[in-house]
Amino acid sequence: MELSQLLRKLPDEIIRENILPFSYSPQNIYLLDDIESFVSSRDYLIDLYSNSWANINHNLFWLSNDISRFLNDNTSSSNGFSLNNIDKWRRLYMFRDKSDYVIISFLSNYTKRKSIIDINISLGILTPHERTRLIDFLLNI
Repeated sequence: MELSQLLRKLPDEIIRENILPFSYSPQNIYLLDDIESFVSSRDYLIDLYSNSWANINHNLFWLSNDISRFLNDNTSSSNGFSLNNIDKWRRLYMFRDKSDYVIISFLSNYTKRKSIIDINISLGILTPHERTRLIDFLLNI
């Protein structure tokens, strides 16, 4: 059955009260820009690192490692985590009210994993401007 046929079977009140309000409220422009920045940055960086490394595991490892280094103010995580890095991670809802110790404990385990999920999370906590700075940083190392 087609969508138009299904909609005709719904009562007018359901359409008016529950469906139409969502069709007229566009998303916040900042959210849309953030999503566009995330997708374009992620795709660009994966392509960039894929061309640098023949083995897919190596390119994801190095990309994740370099993003972690950028987040930590160009310092290895073996030297600890910068306050700037901790503040960026605090943007995640799960860390909004957590102590620095809890975030550092998480990051100590997190930096050992290297996968596309970790890359997505790390890119997701950045603002569009910070993603642009990340790309410049990675192009100059």
